Amino acid sequence: EHLDAGGALGVVAGLRAARRAVELAAEQGIGLVVVAGSNHFAAASVYTLEVAARGMIGLAMSNADPLIAPTGSRRAVLGTNPLSIAAPAEPHPFCLDMATSQIAWSRIRAEWDARGRLPAGWARDAEGRDCAEPGAGPPVAAAPLGGYKGAGLALAIELLCAGLSGDLFGHETTHLYAPPFDTPRRVSHTVVAIDPSAVGDPSVIEARISALLDWYRGQGRLVVPGDLEAMMASRRRDGIPLEPAVRAALADDGIPDGTPRWHPQ
Repeated sequence: EHLDAGGALGVVAGLRAARRAVELAAEQGIGLVVVAGSNHFAAASVYTLEVAARGMIGLAMSNADPLIAPTGSRRAVLGTNPLSIAAPAEPHPFCLDMATSQIAWSRIRAEWDARGRLPAGWARDAEGRDCAEPGAGPPVAAAPLGGYKGAGLALAIELLCAGLSGDLFGHETTHLYAPPFDTPRRVSHTVVAIDPSAVGDPSVIEARISALLDWYRGQGRLVVPGDLEAMMASRRRDGIPLEPAVRAALADDGIPDGTPRWHPQ
C-alpha cells in the first residue's frame, strides 16, 4: 500500500505505516506500506517494535540525505539509510536497529566535538582522509558499514524506499543538517509486517525464536540486539538524567519552580 505523508513528521507517518502494515498482515499474512513525502523518522526501531508488540515480525527502513562516502568516493553519496528488524520473543523482543554507516552520524559529530579526533574507520574529511589520521580535518562523510557491503545495503534500502514510493532519492532531498529547515524533505520509508500465523503456530515460532536467542547469549559474552535497550529502559523507568546544558535550558522554559524535571540516577 502507498501512503502519502503530505510533509508530516516522520514519526507520525512511520507509526501510521506500521499500524496499517499490521492490519494488512492480519488479512493477508504480509503487509507492506511504502511512505512518500515524509521527513526524518528518528529510530527505525520505533516502528518495528510497534509491529512486534502486536505479535508480528516487523521490518522498517528509510532513505536519507547523503552522509556516507563509499569506497572510491571522497564525498557523501548515500544516506545512512537505517534498517530495523524486530520479532516477538521472551523476555523482550529481538530488535536490530542499525544505520548503514559504520557509526551513526550523531555519534561521529559528538565524538569530534569532544575530542577533535575519531577512531579509525569512522569518517573521512573533505580530502578523503580518515579522521583518525594526524592533521585530518573535521568529518564530512561517514564510512560505510563493512566497506562495500554497507554501501550496497544502503543502496538497496534506497531502492526499496524511494524506488518504490516514487519520491525523491536521497541525493535529491534537502540536507537534515542544513537549510532550508521549513520545507518538507520528501523522505521515503518502507514498513513490513509479517504475521507468523500465516506459516505456523505463533506461540511455537516465538518459543523457537526465544530459544535461539537464549542459546546465542550462552555462547560467551554475547548480547542479542535489543538486550541493552531493554536494560536501559528498565533503568530509566524512574526518570532520565539530563546533561547540565539541557537542564539549564529547561530551567528557563517557564515551568513553575519546584516542578520535577528530571531524576538523578
